[in-house]
Amino acid sequence: MSVITFRCPHCAADLKTRDDHISANPVSCPDCRKPIVITRDEFGNVAATVPPPPAGVSKSAKTQKTAGPGKAAPPPGAKPQSAPIVREERPQPDSKEQSGKTWLSRKAIAWIGASVAAVAMVAVATIFAWPRGSHTAADTKNDTTQQGKVANSIAAMKTGAAGLAPSSRSDQAAGTKDKAIGPPTVNSRLTNLGQRIAEYRVKQGHFPSAALGSDGLPPAERLSWLAQLVATVLQPNRPAPVWTESWRSTRNDRFVRQQIPEFLNPSIPKVTGAENYPTTHFAGVAGVGTDAADLPIGNPRAGIFGNGRSTRLQDIRDGASNTLMVVGVTGDLGSWAASGTPSVRAFTREPYVNGPDGIGTGSPDRMLVLKADGSVQEFSSKTDPRVLRRMAAMADGLPLDPKIPGEPGEKSPPPLATDLTAMAKAKMDSPGVPGAKAADSVPKAADPAGPRAPVAASRPAAKKPAKVPAAPAPKINVPAALAQRVVRFEQVKPVPLRDVLNWMEDLVPIRGDRHEIPDLDDLMQTPISLQLENTTVGALLEAVLAPAGLKYRVQPDAVQLQRLEPASGRPASP
Repeated sequence: MSVITFRCPHCAADLKTRDDHISANPVSCPDCRKPIVITRDEFGNVAATVPPPPAGVSKSAKTQKTAGPGKAAPPPGAKPQSAPIVREERPQPDSKEQSGKTWLSRKAIAWIGASVAAVAMVAVATIFAWPRGSHTAADTKNDTTQQGKVANSIAAMKTGAAGLAPSSRSDQAAGTKDKAIGPPTVNSRLTNLGQRIAEYRVKQGHFPSAALGSDGLPPAERLSWLAQLVATVLQPNRPAPVWTESWRSTRNDRFVRQQIPEFLNPSIPKVTGAENYPTTHFAGVAGVGTDAADLPIGNPRAGIFGNGRSTRLQDIRDGASNTLMVVGVTGDLGSWAASGTPSVRAFTREPYVNGPDGIGTGSPDRMLVLKADGSVQEFSSKTDPRVLRRMAAMADGLPLDPKIPGEPGEKSPPPLATDLTAMAKAKMDSPGVPGAKAADSVPKAADPAGPRAPVAASRPAAKKPAKVPAAPAPKINVPAALAQRVVRFEQVKPVPLRDVLNWMEDLVPIRGDRHEIPDLDDLMQTPISLQLENTTVGALLEAVLAPAGLKYRVQPDAVQLQRLEPASGRPASP
């Protein structure tokens, strides 16, 4: 039943009653206790009136009854004064009190007079502003406004019963308020999303997983990394979803039916996806290839977001500023709480800007992306697709120069070997020294099956050793090899130390002893990135080993790795 708002004709108090309680019987006003009758006119408007006097009672008697003490009754036929005006005539006692205090001093009388005048002015203003008993046009407007508020409240209650309660919507809006100044843009939304991901990583120690939930559920039925972001960062004080159940579960319906503004691109009008669930216009980057989300962390095609794995910051070997983390999506929209295609995308088919992968941010020939360092970068449809593939993979070891060949995960010479071509082709100071490399030689590629351990000077045997005559290994002049001049060495993207040393073995043999360095395998994973010019192989080797806390000593047939400082409890190597 609706609630009706009206005013008492005696005291002008705002009163309410239910629609089914309206009757012709008099009722008492809860404020002034006087009888009133609630009526409805032919237009449906509700008003309260004074009940007619009982039979045999004259109008003059009624007027005399309603007049207050000391007040003259109004003449017959005159409209009685409303109660508020009678009650508000309060300045008179103050005037009498002032006249009765003639024994005070002139100064006191002056102060009292001024105070009484001020009180009188306030009282007069209050009397004129006080709501009258008669129903004016302004009162009708106020009544209509009150009825509108009641109708809105009832509609809001119905909406809350059917879906999300109004208080929950307010909490949601407060929890997902966009921090950008002014109207939100896709740039501000991506920047804000990067901040939320950073907050999650600080709390959990890793990036969110692309699909979190029970192993018995297929990845497409699990809750997404955006759901983890909502439960951990955006709404940490609200009930979390049931992680072991599908995102479609009835127990998760209230959670997934929320619309999160931070997951929406203001330039895309569509805010719902498949099955009419609130959608997201941003997706995490899974890597390169249709199976990218299922690849392990160490795979060179893997991106930051994957099923059943949580990426750490140190797992991004290519550098956070060179790795894509979140892209915009315009096609295949689905629930933001669902893992799989709605919340995670891989680079599978060209073109990547508004192409078949559904990646884009609303512009026909450009798109914005969020990188792992939290910065936003713009790419155009003319950007070399190899650059986007290399940035989608977080540990492929490839530079962002499209002139350098190579694809993430392919079994081809790593790009660092190409970077070392200039060094290998550089003119040596002593080309006639035994063991020196030819000026136009190119370093050999690392073994595609994986890094070798321990680092050694010997190279893998040929596939058919029987057809190759055995030959004694040439004697290496290690000091001469270390003295070779290097015009320029550049490695922009960080790569493991093991790969750099394997490639440098083409210039000088290198050995490492696990008995002297028990954690040698861990040190070989140290990321290396540097640039040197006009140096030597020996100086380059020192610079490469320094980040891992290693140095080398010259042996007759190779250089031997050792620690910069002696290990705890072990004497330094001679």
